[in-house]
Amino acid sequence: MVVSADPEVNRFIFQQEGKLFRSWYLETANIIIGEKTIDEFNGTAQKFVRNFMSGLFGLECLKKELLPELEKHIEDSLAEWSAQPDINVNDSTTDGKKNMLKIMSDLLRRRLSEPYKKHGDLVDIMVKELKSEKPTINEEFAIDALSALLFTSFVTLSPNLSLAFKFLSDNPNVLKTLKEENEAILINREDLSSGFTWQEYKSLTFTIMVINELTRMSNVTPGIFRKTLTDVQVNGYVIPAGWMVMMSPMSIHLNPIFFQDPLKFNPWRWLDESKGSTLKNFVPFGLGIRACPAAEFSKLFMALFLHVLVTKYRRSSWKKTKGGEVSRRAIITFPNGYQIKVLPKT
Repeated sequence: MVVSADPEVNRFIFQQEGKLFRSWYLETANIIIGEKTIDEFNGTAQKFVRNFMSGLFGLECLKKELLPELEKHIEDSLAEWSAQPDINVNDSTTDGKKNMLKIMSDLLRRRLSEPYKKHGDLVDIMVKELKSEKPTINEEFAIDALSALLFTSFVTLSPNLSLAFKFLSDNPNVLKTLKEENEAILINREDLSSGFTWQEYKSLTFTIMVINELTRMSNVTPGIFRKTLTDVQVNGYVIPAGWMVMMSPMSIHLNPIFFQDPLKFNPWRWLDESKGSTLKNFVPFGLGIRACPAAEFSKLFMALFLHVLVTKYRRSSWKKTKGGEVSRRAIITFPNGYQIKVLPKT
């Protein structure tokens, strides 16, 4: 295996997807997502999944369908948390991964037995494809793909939301600026009862800087893996055919050569993005044909979460009741948990 901590080499690898490299996953990913899904996630199957995910997470769906649903879900979740004596942030931001395969399997088979019933969700799209004359996927692939979507949703968003409580609590200047920007949206609304809009989301420049900084420091994907399809020449070296290549986002995002004082939570560093150097070395969602199609969805979710949190809940209530110490191995974790109390504003 070759490990790359070089942003230029990483970009080359991303750009050569399907030519010199193909995707590859660790055994743990095979267990969670399904080895058959990973092996077959090429060609027509990959095209089908990317097409339906582009529809699900495309701009039109985000603006018209998902945005109001997300706002309601986040408001309901935070309200539920505030009714409890305290919450463990890790547990509360990661709803249920046990039994995913069984849940998805039961759901898909139930839907396949009643294909005439429509629910307006991505499972409908899977059922339609499976019932077509020449389906590009099979039932096992569909179950694994749906489970993978659930897994990747909570495994990437959960650490960022957990860190948001920690870093905002420890950095009052960041919280103050974030709060002022989001409260200005409420002040400027003509209709106070209206929900969060796409235009409001796009106006949250500092909030996006906070999200970038959370994503940079969390590094929820410690390694992105590829396999060489042939002998590949890189910087005077030859990577033999069949070798593994691991791109390490963390080794770039926490490298002082690319990010000054990298262990400091500093959203203002993203003001420098006009120079191009900051964004050039920031690839949390990958690049090329395998870039995460839910990248905008993830940023929207985090922006909405932060918006509801800082406008409807008291900062003074985020006092930890237990744990909160940070440990970094491959990713940031809270080894002793992180319990806090959340109280709404009066």
